Formats: sequence, C-alpha cells, structure tokens
Amino acid sequence: MIRLKDVVEHHPVMTEKATILCADGWAWIIASFLNSVAALERRHGHEGSFRLRYADEQMAELTMRVDYGDARDDEAFVSDVLDALDSAILRSRHYCEVCGERGTLRCDELGWLTVACEEHTEPDTVQMPQQNWRQVGGRVYEIDPETGTVNARGER
Repeated sequence: MIRLKDVVEHHPVMTEKATILCADGWAWIIASFLNSVAALERRHGHEGSFRLRYADEQMAELTMRVDYGDARDDEAFVSDVLDALDSAILRSRHYCEVCGERGTLRCDELGWLTVACEEHTEPDTVQMPQQNWRQVGGRVYEIDPETGTVNARGER
C-alpha cells in the first residue's frame, strides 16, 4: 500500500508546507491527483506553480485546498485541475480511508460519516445509500466503483 509519506516524497514541491490529515488509505487518490496535476502543469506550461496546501476528510470525503501560484489566471489550467480535484473527491467516497480498499459509506449513532471496507468498519455503524456521481455546477462526474474510473460530462 502506498503511504502518504511516499506521496510527499514523490511530490516534494507540490506538497511543501502541506498539511495532510487523512489516513494512508487515500494516499493513492492524492497521488493520482498530484500525478494528474503534474501532467497538466507540463501541458499548460506551468511547471512548479501548483501547491497542495491541505488535505483531510470531511463528511466522509476527501477535502483539499490548493494554490495555483502563477497559473491562477489560466482558466483552462484551473478548470483542468478542478476536474482532477472533483474526480479525487468522488473516488474518496468509495474507498476506505484506512487501507484504500473498496469501501462503503457508514454512519455511527452520533451521525459521524466514514467510508470503510469490511475490515475497518466499526461495529456501531450502519451502511448508508451511496451515490456513484457528483455534480459541480453543470458538470457531472460518474465513478465506476469497481475500477475507480471517473468520467465527466457537461460544462463546468
């Protein structure tokens, strides 16, 4: 299993001064996101501009804050990064934060939400309905939960 420490070591510029508070199970999602952004930086000519500032779990999904640096005025670059970010958020809704295996949305008796696999499911939780899509503005992201592949359609 990839660990968050490995992600930070592989992307030292992008994660410099980043606060990453989620568990290692989502490290592969963050790594995939950062790899996508690195490719976007090269394609748009903005190498070294992007920074991940914060990553954590909120309401059973990955939350990230980012800094576009010198590329913040490049609407095409920002839009492409937002697509990668929204895809990462949708993936986090379907994979265990602890180990990264396929998980389900769970709720405990206090209303705390989490995504966990069978092994990491707490005994006092119940399974909740889970959506395989996320809409941001006019753009819809759909996930194949088995493969983690996300497809987007519509306008941002």
